[in-house]
Amino acid sequence: MSYIDDGLTMFYDIKRWINDYEKSERIIDKNGKWALIKRKDIIRAYLLYVINLAKQRFKYNFRYIHISSPVKQKYKFYMLFKDILPDIYILNYLTAAIINITAVKFIVRL
Repeated sequence: MSYIDDGLTMFYDIKRWINDYEKSERIIDKNGKWALIKRKDIIRAYLLYVINLAKQRFKYNFRYIHISSPVKQKYKFYMLFKDILPDIYILNYLTAAIINITAVKFIVRL
């Protein structure tokens, strides 16, 4: 879903795009020019923006990230993010659970 505000395209409910991430969205710039861009490219650009903000904030180059998702769509989320972010290892829910358990054990032992 998108709407135009001040001449720019605004997106909301991006999480619902996972079901059909190959579909194209029409975007409009402030000069009125428009283009069709695939949803997965918009999601990728947004996630890279957030990851770069985190890199600047924490002065750390993230190689592993965990993205939470609804239980019934975990596989679909995992496959999409693995496709759009090939340079970053996306932790699937089993790996993330093992890391969390290990972290809790480590904290308890301290």
